[in-house]
Amino acid sequence: MSGHVSRLGNKVAGRPSSRRDAVGNLIYFVTAMADSRPAWYVVQVKPEHHAEFRRKLDASASMELTLYGEVLYSGWGSEPDAAAAEFLKQYS
Repeated sequence: MSGHVSRLGNKVAGRPSSRRDAVGNLIYFVTAMADSRPAWYVVQVKPEHHAEFRRKLDASASMELTLYGEVLYSGWGSEPDAAAAEFLKQYS
């Protein structure tokens, strides 16, 4: 499951973590558990929600990603698919 607009739920539970982020562009790669399975998300965080997003991320708290920005890509597993990986290269 991948591409723009996720088929996954946008609520991450368990221990979300950011492996890649780009200050200024506010693009985050987030891994977490969704429906008891590992999942990944590429999220563009809105500037006005960045501080709260970081607090939640740093605390490994559950969160509804769409409250903080737009989920650009998502999929099952811990690694992004080819399209998302190519997109992330621009920001890493």
